[in-house]
Amino acid sequence: MDEKNEYYQLHGQGIGHRKTNRPILRFAGTGLFYHNGVQGTDFERIIDAAQDFIDTFPGTVTKFADAGRGDYALIKGNNWRDRSGYRPATPVAADGFDLWVFSDENQPVISFSTYLPVNEGPYRVQSPGLVYNAVPLVWIAEDPDRCVAKMARWCALLRPEQGTFGIGTVSSLGTSQRNYGMEYWPWLARYSGLDAVTWMKYDRRNPHQALRAVNWLTILDDVWIDKLGGLERIAGSLHPEGSVYPYDGGAIIRACTHPQMGDVNMTGVPEAYVMVDRLIRPFRYTDYASGAPMDRLKVPEPLDPVETTVNWVRRFERFDPDAGGR
Repeated sequence: MDEKNEYYQLHGQGIGHRKTNRPILRFAGTGLFYHNGVQGTDFERIIDAAQDFIDTFPGTVTKFADAGRGDYALIKGNNWRDRSGYRPATPVAADGFDLWVFSDENQPVISFSTYLPVNEGPYRVQSPGLVYNAVPLVWIAEDPDRCVAKMARWCALLRPEQGTFGIGTVSSLGTSQRNYGMEYWPWLARYSGLDAVTWMKYDRRNPHQALRAVNWLTILDDVWIDKLGGLERIAGSLHPEGSVYPYDGGAIIRACTHPQMGDVNMTGVPEAYVMVDRLIRPFRYTDYASGAPMDRLKVPEPLDPVETTVNWVRRFERFDPDAGGR
């Protein structure tokens, strides 16, 4: 299970556009955390998490999204703190806090961004907050324990409800990864360990009712830890390489030593991922039929986007004997 080189070799590699072969996606370690929204008093912790991220990659995280100018700017001292995106409430949107710091690359593999609505006040909305981060795969491979410790540090500050972190992709500045679903789908179909962005509709469920997915790292807050039976039960249900890293407000479930690609044509899905998936299976979110098209994976015809998305989030079940898989 301790397969380091399988993902390490993707460092610096990318995926080209299906028509022009122009580089559009690059592989990285990527995280997607869901948040139940924040209070105005939480902003300082978000800033602290971003500062710790910047300090983790000294001299590399050099740009930020300047909310005042609507453009990207160079980080100079603490200028990014004052010019990140606090958005006051309007009749159609809640207060929110947007922040993005990243490395100076067309497809930044070092990136930390937030969209966090403020769930208080007259214009409160039922909308999830989202936190993304991306780090180089070589950085993970050098010291996966360091990576997990940093994720725990950031989660303690950010307080997500749930999230995942594993091997994924980053797109070019100003573009959505979903635009390139056709190019990414062949990779997702073959490599079960890859992660992808799929949305859960928060206006169709309440927080702590469903979980999106699992990956190398699965992040759960204290409410979810209790729902799954507590830390001791979770730890006892993992692969021998698996472990649990508690932090203030939740815990990280680490499936195995290194993130895995899970080539279904060669080695099959990672057993360690299957064991984590088994834990969250009763709470998995599968109501993608009721959402908007952008909530689903973008796949080529004749594949059905709803069916394909549901099959993708349930992909580890197909290889789990406990679920009737092979």
